[in-house]
Amino acid sequence: MDYSQLQRALDRHVLQIMEECRDRSYERQEYAFPLRCFEVEPFITKEMGRAICRSLTDRGFAFYMRGLFNDDGYPQGSGYGITDKGAAYLEGLFSADEWGES
Repeated sequence: MDYSQLQRALDRHVLQIMEECRDRSYERQEYAFPLRCFEVEPFITKEMGRAICRSLTDRGFAFYMRGLFNDDGYPQGSGYGITDKGAAYLEGLFSADEWGES
C-alpha cells in the first residue's frame, strides 16, 4: 500500500463516521464530532485522528467547530464535521473501491 492509498483509507474511515453517524435532523455544517469518535486503538490514535481531520479540513472536505454540546446539554469541546464537498469525495472513495481503482 502506497501513501496515497493509505491517505484515502484514513480519509474514508473518518468521513464515513462523520456522514453515517451524524444526526440527520441537522444540516451537515451544523453537526460535528469530537476526536475520540475517530480513534481505533492501536491503529488510529487521537493525535492521528487530529492530523487526518486537519488534512481533510485543509482540503475542504471537513470543517472545525468549537462549542460542541452533548445530548444532555453539557459542553463537550470542539470537533470536526463533514462538508458537502467531503460527502462527494467520500462517495468517490466508495466508487473507486468498487471498481478496484487506486
